[in-house]
Formats: sequence, structure tokens, C-alpha cells
Amino acid sequence: MIRHAAALVALGAMAGAAAAAADRSLLPAASDGAHAWIVVERTAPSGAEHVVLHHALAMGGSFVREAFVLPRRPEAIAASDASVWIVMPPAERGARRDVFSSTAVRSPATGAFYSDPPGRLSIHPSLPGDGALLGVAVDDGALLAWRAGASMERLGASGWTAFDAAVPAGASMLSTVAGRPAVLGGAGPIALLGADGAFAAASWQVPAGARVRPIEGCRRPVVGIDAGDGGTRVELLRDGAPIALATLEPPGRPFAVLGLGGSVAVFATTGEGGLSIRRVDPITGQSAAAEVLEPQRADASGWVCMAALAFAALGVAAGLAVRRALGLKAARADGR
Repeated sequence: MIRHAAALVALGAMAGAAAAAADRSLLPAASDGAHAWIVVERTAPSGAEHVVLHHALAMGGSFVREAFVLPRRPEAIAASDASVWIVMPPAERGARRDVFSSTAVRSPATGAFYSDPPGRLSIHPSLPGDGALLGVAVDDGALLAWRAGASMERLGASGWTAFDAAVPAGASMLSTVAGRPAVLGGAGPIALLGADGAFAAASWQVPAGARVRPIEGCRRPVVGIDAGDGGTRVELLRDGAPIALATLEPPGRPFAVLGLGGSVAVFATTGEGGLSIRRVDPITGQSAAAEVLEPQRADASGWVCMAALAFAALGVAAGLAVRRALGLKAARADGR
């Protein structure tokens, strides 16, 4: 039972990091605040497949599109600037982790979103398969990955290179806090990646010894804290002591909660590859009724209007040309 809308925010923290893959009740998901990406499982003739669904604020309603299909559940997912990054688990012992990405582009003709590159994923250099994946995040359009027992790595034009930012002692997770890559874990503070390429401890106070998970796609540092009984305690971090917002009991079905457009969106499975969305105002606590996400509509009115204008323009031009030709002929006939 939700006691406050902000409780929904905290669970979004568990949806976007690599750790989400370990809990089947949490859907792998990520948000950049304007675009949400959620992975759901469905049954196909060849077996289970994992569908990456894309919802955007610009869709203007409860719509979603099927971006692409994965053969396995991803190990980690991150989002930034209308792009989604996918890290797959090793297919077998000794194998590497495949890395893919895709960008959502809106057609100026129909208003519908499509994936770029169309019909496929962008393939990037793979990551080693050894070491637990501690998380991924996006920094200035580049993917960061952190594996246990290895330095943090950054994906660039020439492949993966060591990211020489000192990680504070005790950190054990790479995630996103208030829109910035961050490391956290243990009793230490949350450290944000700054413009200088270094992690610096934030002034927010984190409860000592608490298991903290940040939200993705949310502008404020709201975290979910393991209450020890399966529930989640929700707190807003600040310079002083954290503000207790709510407590959320364990949900009963796979879900993801993400920051979206300054508010909160609760996504939950509805069946074979389907999703519902419930929008929540994190300030007033008002929650709208859950709506089943429908396939995005291609608003062709813009295309029709442009086409009509184009044909009209051609017609006008042709008419002027005919009138001029007739006028010239008439002038010659009159001896002018």
C-alpha cells in the first residue's frame, strides 16, 4: 500500500541499475526524465523473449512503442538524451558482455517515434564477462561501466578505456542521482561525478549502514532504503538530516517506477508483453488511475497537410505557368 506518492519514486531507484536483474519483481528500466525504457518478458514460439518498450512524454498520452526485442534479460540499462544503453549478461562461461544502444527519433512527418538506426541496434565494443557488474551510467553521452575487481571504464570512439576517477572507499554501486553519475554504498556518502571528471562527496546525509538505492530520471535526490522487513523506507536527501517521506510495502507483480517530466510514472506488467502506467504527482500525492499503454499513434495529419500544401503549391505554379503561356500567345496574336 502506498502511503505517499514519493514512495513510488524510491522504487524507481531499484529499476535502472544492474542490481535490478537480480530481482525478478523489478523490471529492468531507465529514464532520462523525458524518455522511459522498460523491459518486459513475453512468450514467443521459440521461447521467452524480452521486449524493450519505449514511452516518451512527447507521445502526449498513454502510449508506448516496441523498440526492439532481446534474446535474454539485460544485465543493466541506462538512459540519456533519448538514447538507451543495454548491457547483456555473458551468454556462457568465459563469454563477454555485449553492449548495444539505440536512439529514439521523432518523425517530423507522422509524429511517431522510431529507432535509430532503424531495424537494428548499434553494436559497441563488449565488456569482459568476469566480475559482477556494479552498475552503469551515462556521462556526457558516453557510457560508464563498473565491474567488481576492475577500474571503472568509459566507452569512447576507440572502445573501452580506464576511467581514472578515484572512487571513494566503501562505494559498491554505480548509478544516477539527480541526473548525474554517482557512486554509493556502505556507510559512506553519495559521490557525484563533477564536470572536472572527479567524484566528489555530496553534502547530503545518508543514514549509516542503510542499503540505499537512488532513483533514475528524477531531478531530486530521493532514495529508497531497505526497511529490513521487505518494505522500502523513502527519504529525501538534503544537507541536514534526510526527510522521511513514506514507507512502501512489497508489491505483488513486476514493476518499475521512474522519474518522468518532473513527476513519477509507475509502470507495471499487464500480461504478455503489456504495460500499464499510473501517473503520480510527487508534490500533491495525487495518483491517477492506471491506464494500459496502447501502441503509439502515428499522427499523419502533419504529413497530410504538408503533402496537400506541396500539391497545392505545384498546382499554383502550374496554373501560373499556363496563364503566362496563354498570355504570351495572346500577346503574339494581337501583335504586342
